[in-house]
Amino acid sequence: MNILDHTGGFASGYYIYLEALNNYDEVGQMYSRSFTISPSDECKFVFYYYMFGSNMGELNVYLRHYVNEDRLQKVWSLSGDQGPKWIRGQVNVTSSMSFQIVVEGIIGNGFLSDIAIDDTVFTPGCLPFNGALPDHPDDSSSSSPSSLSSSSSQSPSSSTDSSSYSSSSSSSSSS
Repeated sequence: MNILDHTGGFASGYYIYLEALNNYDEVGQMYSRSFTISPSDECKFVFYYYMFGSNMGELNVYLRHYVNEDRLQKVWSLSGDQGPKWIRGQVNVTSSMSFQIVVEGIIGNGFLSDIAIDDTVFTPGCLPFNGALPDHPDDSSSSSPSSLSSSSSQSPSSSTDSSSYSSSSSSSSSS
């Protein structure tokens, strides 16, 4: 992938991406640290994504409340070619429990399917939670402890902090 970093527009900048070449239909996930929500401020996850290519796959954002949770709650999703540009995505989170954000990229069926994200930010209403997420008490639970709304736009953001993520995919790289 030959794109410029979103933060400064330089080739020497950093972003994380999934390399499509020889990795068709593979999945990569990144997990945030755990958070709770401030009772007096909004919690938003803001990020920039780059999805350019005729074989483009899918980019998903999930909410995770439990360590052993098999069914994550999808709160944002986009698939297909979005053009050669960085686009702003946002998820507004409301939750009565601690949570993690999971970002998932699914590579498409050809080499023109690289997916990148940059400048991930949690707003001040997302308070770092120092404990671990709990085990799921009942796997058949049907109640949801959260509600979310999401948006995607091309408006700029002044905050840049991607230090809250760790990669769990060997397909992820930065340049």
